[in-house]
Amino acid sequence: MLIEKLRKATGSLHAKTENLLFANAKSFDMNWYGFFLRANFHFHQAYEPVVTNTDFAKQPEWNNFDRNKSDKLYQDLSFLKFLPEKPLVGNYFEGWSEPQLLGAAYVSEGSGLGGQVILRNMMKISAFDEKRCGKFIHGHGSLTGVAWKAFLELLEKEGRHNEHTVVDGAISAFGFFETIIKSLRKDMYNLADT
Repeated sequence: MLIEKLRKATGSLHAKTENLLFANAKSFDMNWYGFFLRANFHFHQAYEPVVTNTDFAKQPEWNNFDRNKSDKLYQDLSFLKFLPEKPLVGNYFEGWSEPQLLGAAYVSEGSGLGGQVILRNMMKISAFDEKRCGKFIHGHGSLTGVAWKAFLELLEKEGRHNEHTVVDGAISAFGFFETIIKSLRKDMYNLADT
């Protein structure tokens, strides 16, 4: 199954990305939350305009759910007055094939799975207002598992003839996300690349 190949090929990349994201979350605070949102915003700002035009984005497993994360991220960052002054990256995903973009979709869709854990931690902070700056981490709410399962069905259906290319796309997307995180860590926390 493709999902197993993706998990095996990207498991260490996923762990590395999480470590980079959460390295400064010793205590969840609004500065860390802004960093987390910005990293996701830069990724999705580059990814979503390209994936919107794919054939797989027209499938019911995809479009029965609001998979546009950059709008939610923009609203959250706007409320926090933490919007980036300029895009961190250009058109990274431009020219990618549909199977590569399906691999990137695996990274994007997976980014929303941990939202409920982050939400529970952020709810402990008095400055956090879920309705005004928790749209991204709220994700699909109680339908998060259903949306993920629908995506996995789409992944298997659309990616079965190009598994290697889908996996390569996911690996490249994780690398791109890592680059974004390292750049933000350097700018926001004055940390060297680690």
